[in-house]
Amino acid sequence: NGKIAIITENTPQGILIPAFFKDYIHTIDDYYQNEKNVTVTRIIRLIAFILSLIIPGLYLALTTFNQETLPISLLINFSIQREGVPFPSFIEAIILWVTFEILREADTRVPFVVGSSMSIVGALVLGQAAVEAGLISPIMIIVIAISSVASFLFSDNDIVNSIRIWKLIFIILSSFVGLYGLFISILLQPLL
Repeated sequence: NGKIAIITENTPQGILIPAFFKDYIHTIDDYYQNEKNVTVTRIIRLIAFILSLIIPGLYLALTTFNQETLPISLLINFSIQREGVPFPSFIEAIILWVTFEILREADTRVPFVVGSSMSIVGALVLGQAAVEAGLISPIMIIVIAISSVASFLFSDNDIVNSIRIWKLIFIILSSFVGLYGLFISILLQPLL
């Protein structure tokens, strides 16, 4: 396929270079399945990649700067859910993002059987407790949870780490500049 394999002594793994974005959307299992099913699965992976990056930034941009783009009933619903939350949306998003990343790292470091159940229970308990304590709004938990679950489709460390970094960039720029920051983040992504 036009790639170079680097294999070194005393290591069980090899490296294929160069790596392109489509290599992370395609998996080894795709070659052994029906072509139509694989196409649908790849489209779902691409949508999940876009959701994992854009959803938190889009929510922050729409609710903090560009409220005129939302219908009034939806904006009222969001503001009712945020009532009594002491933190601004940006801080709330960063707290939840860090919490989900800690849970994800704990899931990868703990043995398989215990790790999955621990991260699911941890997310449920922490989320419910944060909402009941009035520290986090329920809609922010939904937004960050959708973004985090969408990023679970990718297991390669390179793509997972880049999703983490770009999600943070999207959150920061969208929080301070609104939709302009979201579009700047989208335009910057291929450059970096």
